[in-house]
Amino acid sequence: MSFGKNIVSGSRLNSKNILDDNSMSKKSDLINVNKNQLFNIDLENNNSISCLEVNGRFVVSIDRKKFRETNVGDLNRIVKMFVEEYYNKVNNISYLRTYGNKHGENFHVGVFIHNVYHYSGGRYLGFLICMALTKYMKVTMVTDYMPKHFMSNFNDYPDINNFDVIQDFNYGSKVEENKFDFVIGIPNEPAMYAQLYGEKFGIPSFTMLFETPNYIQKHRGGADSHESYWSDLKKHLPKFDNIISISNETTNHTKEWLNNDGNFSTVYPPINDHIANKIYNDDSIKEEERSVIFIGRFVDHKNPLNILEKVICMKNPPDKIYLIGKVGGISGIRISKLINNDKGVIVEDHLGCDDKKKFELIKRSSVLIFPTIFEGFGMPPTEAFYFNKEVIAYDIPVLREVYGELIHYVEMNKEREKREINFVKVLDDVINKNKLKITKHNKKDFVSKWSSLDSCANNLMHVMMPLKLSVGIIVFNGEEYLKQAIDSVYNLANQIIIVEGAVEKMMFAANEDGSSTDNTVNIIKDYNDCDKKITFIQGKWKNKNEMQNVIAGYVDGDIYMKLDSDEVWLEQDIIKVLNMFRLDRHLMMVRPAFYHFWKNFSQITVGSQWDSKPVRFWRWFNGFRHDEEDKFGFNYFIDSSGNKVSEPRYKTIQTEDVHVYHCGYVKPVNKIKQKISYYKNRGIEKKVKDTYTNWQPGQNTQPTHGGGVVREFKNHLPMSLQQKINYGEK
Repeated sequence: MSFGKNIVSGSRLNSKNILDDNSMSKKSDLINVNKNQLFNIDLENNNSISCLEVNGRFVVSIDRKKFRETNVGDLNRIVKMFVEEYYNKVNNISYLRTYGNKHGENFHVGVFIHNVYHYSGGRYLGFLICMALTKYMKVTMVTDYMPKHFMSNFNDYPDINNFDVIQDFNYGSKVEENKFDFVIGIPNEPAMYAQLYGEKFGIPSFTMLFETPNYIQKHRGGADSHESYWSDLKKHLPKFDNIISISNETTNHTKEWLNNDGNFSTVYPPINDHIANKIYNDDSIKEEERSVIFIGRFVDHKNPLNILEKVICMKNPPDKIYLIGKVGGISGIRISKLINNDKGVIVEDHLGCDDKKKFELIKRSSVLIFPTIFEGFGMPPTEAFYFNKEVIAYDIPVLREVYGELIHYVEMNKEREKREINFVKVLDDVINKNKLKITKHNKKDFVSKWSSLDSCANNLMHVMMPLKLSVGIIVFNGEEYLKQAIDSVYNLANQIIIVEGAVEKMMFAANEDGSSTDNTVNIIKDYNDCDKKITFIQGKWKNKNEMQNVIAGYVDGDIYMKLDSDEVWLEQDIIKVLNMFRLDRHLMMVRPAFYHFWKNFSQITVGSQWDSKPVRFWRWFNGFRHDEEDKFGFNYFIDSSGNKVSEPRYKTIQTEDVHVYHCGYVKPVNKIKQKISYYKNRGIEKKVKDTYTNWQPGQNTQPTHGGGVVREFKNHLPMSLQQKINYGEK
């Protein structure tokens, strides 16, 4: 079929006469009538269809000789196309476009996706990806049908003017002039077209996988668990610049399925926080105690109906149950019985509601039940945690990966009846507060780090416009958090250079060869460097400047990150910093904020020197070095012209929403005393004081500059630190 038509302008079509059962007129009805040919649609085999408006009715005219060669699927598409154009017209949807020019100086991405005439989680995610990317670039959805299920959720989205839709059944395959900088394909068929489009015009192409046949077969089966369902797409996957999965669990199965043939990334999907945040801040919406919500499709592997029928029959059931999702067939009959139950439980059907209503219902609920046995990611818990709700779910690996200990898990017993009974028991415990697990920290803060549209945009930009990240670590007697520090950067770093050993003024705490006396060296040597990213250098050193210069000699990345052995990061924060460099080619340095933990991980110290923001990221130039003769020189590089790499010569940003998790003062007392002795020996600060050993609440904390007070830490820890606390991970 031909390409990118703007369809039906100013016709007299109406909802009653568009292609209804009476639309196919008898031949006699077409004599002496007002005919208006709208346009021709070219099909395969040199066939074409004329689209006519006849007395206000839509008629498809096909050459009698070509009738048998006409594909029924083509006719069906044409019918839907015109019905859809009527929908767009009466609802004042104005996003339909033709392929246009690039959007000024911004990048332009085409997202190829098949839309369906009912709600689909995969289509919804594809639409969210489009909305996320509008923050940084022009986004054009290339699709067969308009995404009408989702448009209303974003009418007032700040960057909606950066979004267009092209309706093209050929997904750009007949385009002769490219207008995109990138293309993203959502499986199956549109992804294949996206890869071919990228190959044709020499631009980067990407695809997003939600699951793979080997993963599906392991957990639920079905038509899409068979290799034949994916065989055409599989041929294209290794040719993409990157295959993006929505969880590490999916990424691992994708690598297994493709025998590691390709480039792979994980990007967690976003929620519509544009609307969620409005509902969160609406104080008129109150939580209803003992209310339960289910969100999802009413299909077997989501497993809701058996559970809900048992919930209704609990001795002390919830007062109200909200249902949100897609339903059909026998599920509808069972839902009707739930709604009309005689147990006194109010069951409300909100199937097919928009995002605003969905988030209102989540906020009103106290518990989300999520009895799925298979997910590519599992979005409803994210939406529930955004409102600090309790969540009950089966203990499946992908939920553990994403949500850690936040969920009330139910063991995945192989016998369905037993696990469903156990699920209801856990619900009983939660809603009746028999043993309600209250998490100490704000669940919303936990998921907001990666579930926002902005976070998704940052993550996608990191994949689509990669910058090589080099990480440098100098370490001596740093066993306590060294592994967690490396873990926090390993996935994002292209290289990690570790220089170990004592400087002259720290030799009193070293082995004779200058090496660490604790387990530091073994941690480095035993680290699971599966991608061979780590370069390890040992020695005795004049000072830290010399150690940093050894690192500088190895750096080959676009961005250099300085990482101390007692500093841990959230990956999302690193990605956010890298995106700052992508979007501002003049930016040279980034100074992040710090959480300085004091004595334990429930409190931090602030004020005085604690509030300074040392540089941790540089746009790298090979001439950068430290001055080894200047004892203050570890705070800055010198460029090849002898100038300090500092403001105002070099543009710098200080951040408030990116943090270093500094653990240097949550160590054994003897290690802190060694650090303070070093500060005294190096001769930079004149009034060094041991504020740690005998510290009492209310006393100052800063050992080199004085001042400093302690505050409660109210945010979430990086996962690696939380695991260290929970399980004593070394």
